[in-house]
Amino acid sequence: MLSENIKNLRTSKGLSQQELATQLNIVRQTLSKWENGLSVPDADMLIRLSNTFEVPVSSSSWMNDFRKGNRYDTIFSQ
Repeated sequence: MLSENIKNLRTSKGLSQQELATQLNIVRQTLSKWENGLSVPDADMLIRLSNTFEVPVSSSSWMNDFRKGNRYDTIFSQ
């Protein structure tokens, strides 16, 4: 899931939630919500996350949820 992927990539880089949030110019609580599956980043933020983690959006696990018809389908179809 996207939430697990964000957390795994963050921890693999040795970053705290606060450190990553600062890099992305967001509040830590937003990142926490993503990691806990309470909300999802928008498309622009996915690109920023992809750049930060040096993982291509098109081939990364970010898009697995979208391809499988999970929360992204619901969110982006509204």
